Amino acid sequence: MTDQLTRDSCNPHLSVVIEACAGSGKTWLLVSRIIRLLLSGAKPREILAITFTRKAAQEMRGRLDEVLLKLANCPDNELLSELIARGLSESDAQNLVPRARALFEEVLSDPYPLCIETFHGWFSHLLKGAPLNSGVPQGLKLRDDFKRLQDECLEDWWTSLPAKEKGPVRSAYELLVKELKAKNANDLLIGSKGFLTVKAEWLSYISECQKKGVDPLRSVIDQSNLLDIQDPLKTALDDSSNLGNLMALASHLENGGKRDLGYAKAINDGLKKHSHQYDLSEVASALKPAFLNSDYECLAQLLASGDLKKSLKKLPNPDIVTGKQIGRAHV
Repeated sequence: MTDQLTRDSCNPHLSVVIEACAGSGKTWLLVSRIIRLLLSGAKPREILAITFTRKAAQEMRGRLDEVLLKLANCPDNELLSELIARGLSESDAQNLVPRARALFEEVLSDPYPLCIETFHGWFSHLLKGAPLNSGVPQGLKLRDDFKRLQDECLEDWWTSLPAKEKGPVRSAYELLVKELKAKNANDLLIGSKGFLTVKAEWLSYISECQKKGVDPLRSVIDQSNLLDIQDPLKTALDDSSNLGNLMALASHLENGGKRDLGYAKAINDGLKKHSHQYDLSEVASALKPAFLNSDYECLAQLLASGDLKKSLKKLPNPDIVTGKQIGRAHV
């Protein structure tokens, strides 16, 4: 962090935006800016610091208390160094030594404390401050058990799907499950990166589209090239040479051991479904055991069994297929 950046960021007379990665010193900078605001005469009640999590808010408050306590008790030369490190000139730091010494007691004794909160915590304070206008019931409390609350809401939602008035929603959900399978559909809706986690952004986007008279889904499609990308499995299976390789591979594997026979069956099942024009996702599911593990990573063990090696050695051109590996990764 450069001296100029520190001076600009801590200057209470400037408005600044800092974008930086984790561990780059943003918390130190925020705490330092709060200290500079207090040194410039701001009252604790006039300062608001908002962060995303309670853990981050607690860390920021803890850091602030530590620094203020240090400024109150450390030797003068160390105090000057701390003030200069936060963007003050040496002469300004000298003049503010008495003020810095008094900050710890001032902040602790103020009946209206400095507010370091999460977004939802701050909004809760605002709602409690105007209960009649906000329409929020008295005794509002923030819920920490988000996962349990989400599960309860989802259970109510799924239970309500058979209702007649939920027909369009049920049809849309069934189509989603048909296209993506149940697990992928639920990940899309309620997963860690699903629609539920970005509900506010999606509703805002829909609102903007409605103002402009634009269909939201059409707008998303127009801005995305994902639908123009050809499925790599379809591209591979449309190539007759790749189909020939798969059939040859399955034929070789049928001469191997028990594990090889399982691989051969998976490949033949996939080829059969492809020839009968099954959905591509079903073809992929059939082929998967021969090439990928449960985490969709390439199988670690691609070594040929003893029986398969003997069979390969009987080929007219055994060098085409390597002695120790069948070459499934190539296929």
